[in-house]
Amino acid sequence: MEVPAELEVCCVRVQIEQVLMNLILNARDAMLGRGGLLSIGARDLDDMIEIEVTDTGEGIARENLENIFEMFFTTRTREDVPSENSGAGLGLAFCKEIADAHNGTILVESEPGRGSTLRVTLPNAHPGTS
Repeated sequence: MEVPAELEVCCVRVQIEQVLMNLILNARDAMLGRGGLLSIGARDLDDMIEIEVTDTGEGIARENLENIFEMFFTTRTREDVPSENSGAGLGLAFCKEIADAHNGTILVESEPGRGSTLRVTLPNAHPGTS
C-alpha cells in the first residue's frame, strides 16, 4: 500500500511515532528467526486516516487476541526475543491508550503462522478532501 503524501492526522507527533515504532518492533520480533515481510501503509477514510502495519510473522493465537491490549499481557519471555525490553506487556496497551486519547482506534487481525495486521485510525486533519 502506498502512502499518499498529502495525508495528515491530528496528533501529538511524538506519541504517534511511539505507536508506530512499537508496532514495527513487534512485527520484527514476530519474524525473528524465520524472516518475513513488514509493510506499512496509510489511506484516507474521509474523517479518519488509517495506518496499517502488516507482518508475515508467527501471528497471534486466537485465544490471545482479546487480551493483547491489556496492561502487562504478554506471551513472550526474555528468552524469546533478544531486545532488552521485550515481554513487559506494556507496548500495545500504551498504543491503545494513545490511539484512544487521539479519538482514534487500534485494531488487530491475525492468523497464527501467517502474520498480523494492526490498523490505527486517527482523525484526518483535512476531512472530506479525498
